[in-house]
Amino acid sequence: MKRPSNLPRIPLRIDEDDQVFVKIESLPQEYQHLAMPAAKISFRSDEYVDIVSQTIKLGRFTLRTHEVFNKEQDIMLIPYTRVELLTLHFMAGGEVVAEITDRGPYMMAKREMTLFKLEPSSHRAPMKAWDNMFSFHIDIRPEDMAEMAKEYPELATIAKKTSGKGSAPVNIEPYHINMACTELIDAICNCKFIGKQAEVFMHRCCLDLYMNFAAQDEMEEEPMRVFPLYVSEKLEDSIKYLVNTTNEKFSIAKMSVLLDLGIQELQEAFVDSFYIAPERFHLQRQMMQAYSTAVTTAEPLEKICASIAMNNVEEFTTLFESYFNCSFAIIRNSQ
Repeated sequence: MKRPSNLPRIPLRIDEDDQVFVKIESLPQEYQHLAMPAAKISFRSDEYVDIVSQTIKLGRFTLRTHEVFNKEQDIMLIPYTRVELLTLHFMAGGEVVAEITDRGPYMMAKREMTLFKLEPSSHRAPMKAWDNMFSFHIDIRPEDMAEMAKEYPELATIAKKTSGKGSAPVNIEPYHINMACTELIDAICNCKFIGKQAEVFMHRCCLDLYMNFAAQDEMEEEPMRVFPLYVSEKLEDSIKYLVNTTNEKFSIAKMSVLLDLGIQELQEAFVDSFYIAPERFHLQRQMMQAYSTAVTTAEPLEKICASIAMNNVEEFTTLFESYFNCSFAIIRNSQ
């Protein structure tokens, strides 16, 4: 059934930073907990809707969030961009049918993600009365993605897929926001760092989210493997185990014993569910833990190294700086 064309039209700028920004303290009390200290924040409130938007420039990436609280009547949200963009979009809450100009309706529900290629244009997203939506997206220009793919080969397929003309989703159907992605999104939304320290940390989180999407997109063509229920039921525990053991060396053998699963079935089920190898996820958590310790404490390098089960300070420093693409000294001393 066609939506009425006379709905109130609510513009939502998703590309540039020329909005009017406000201080966290000026937000209504009920929205202040949403604010990230590193973000520029804009706020719209009228008879139809409240919208809290946040923007953080992170090197080639720009992180943007939009929390839309609709009021007592249906509206037509009008997302628009004035520049060509790739936007990796996570629907963290609510649902919406995005009417993409060149491809028609595209349904996104809570806990789904899609990579969109957007030309300069406006789109439509109808919302029902009293609906809420939390939209979290990571934007990058196509030419910057092509450059990043040279440094990170995992992104090469995405760079090729997004080189065409027109606005369209890259993945035909939305992908699930798995627990590995949720951990990264939570790390970003709960980040209290500012300035360079926030930029470096969040940039790496955004890169890992793009890599997770790329792995999911690559595996989409492969036949789906079905694992026994006793395996599936323990996958959430496997993520929690790795999050809570950053102070230990990774051991798939120990992990399989504690979870009472075979090594191969654990390894395969983890990758199929979270699109990252368990040892890679464990390293990701160790690096994030080391980063937080470096920024929030005065612990010497040797203790930070030991806290994530590494013995060689030189090896740790090389790994840390390669992972975050920034020197340890800059991270520690920046404000």
